[in-house]
Amino acid sequence: MEKKSARLSIAPLRRYPQAVALLAGWHQSQERQPGGVAVRRAYEQKLRDHLHPGAVPQTFVACAGGEVIGSVSLVLYRRRTAPAATPWLANLFVREDWRQRGVGATMVRFVQEYARRQEVDRLYLVTTDRAPFYRRRGWEVVRRACWRGRAVDIMSVNL
Repeated sequence: MEKKSARLSIAPLRRYPQAVALLAGWHQSQERQPGGVAVRRAYEQKLRDHLHPGAVPQTFVACAGGEVIGSVSLVLYRRRTAPAATPWLANLFVREDWRQRGVGATMVRFVQEYARRQEVDRLYLVTTDRAPFYRRRGWEVVRRACWRGRAVDIMSVNL
C-alpha cells in the first residue's frame, strides 16, 4: 500500500461541489442500498441540499494532496430517541487507503466543534458496528434499536 502523508484539510462541501457524485456513491455503498442510478441520484440530491451556507444540514469534505479522502455530515433527524430536530453526525466515511490514520477521528472532532459553535449542546449518531470507535471519543450508547431493518446503536455526546 502506498504511504499517505499529505496534510489533511476539512471544508464544507459547497467548496467541493464536484465531489457530490463521489460522496453519493460512498453513501450508497455504506448504506448497502441497491437500486442503481435512481438511488444514486437520490443521494446526490440530498447532498446538493448541503451546498448552502446554513448551519444544518451540512457535509464536510476531507482532502489530502488535492484528493477527496473522506466526508462527514451534520443532519437533522426526527426520531423518538432524541428531541425533535436534534443534530446528528452522519455519513462518516474515509476512503479505504486512508483508514487507520486518524482521518475519521479528526473529522468527528471537526463536526463536534462546528456543532458547538452553532450552540448545539448534544449530538447523536447511529452505528451498526463502530460503537467502540465512538466510545473512545467520549460517545455513549443511548439505546439499541432497529433502523432500516438492522440492529444499531444510537449514541450521543455532550458538547
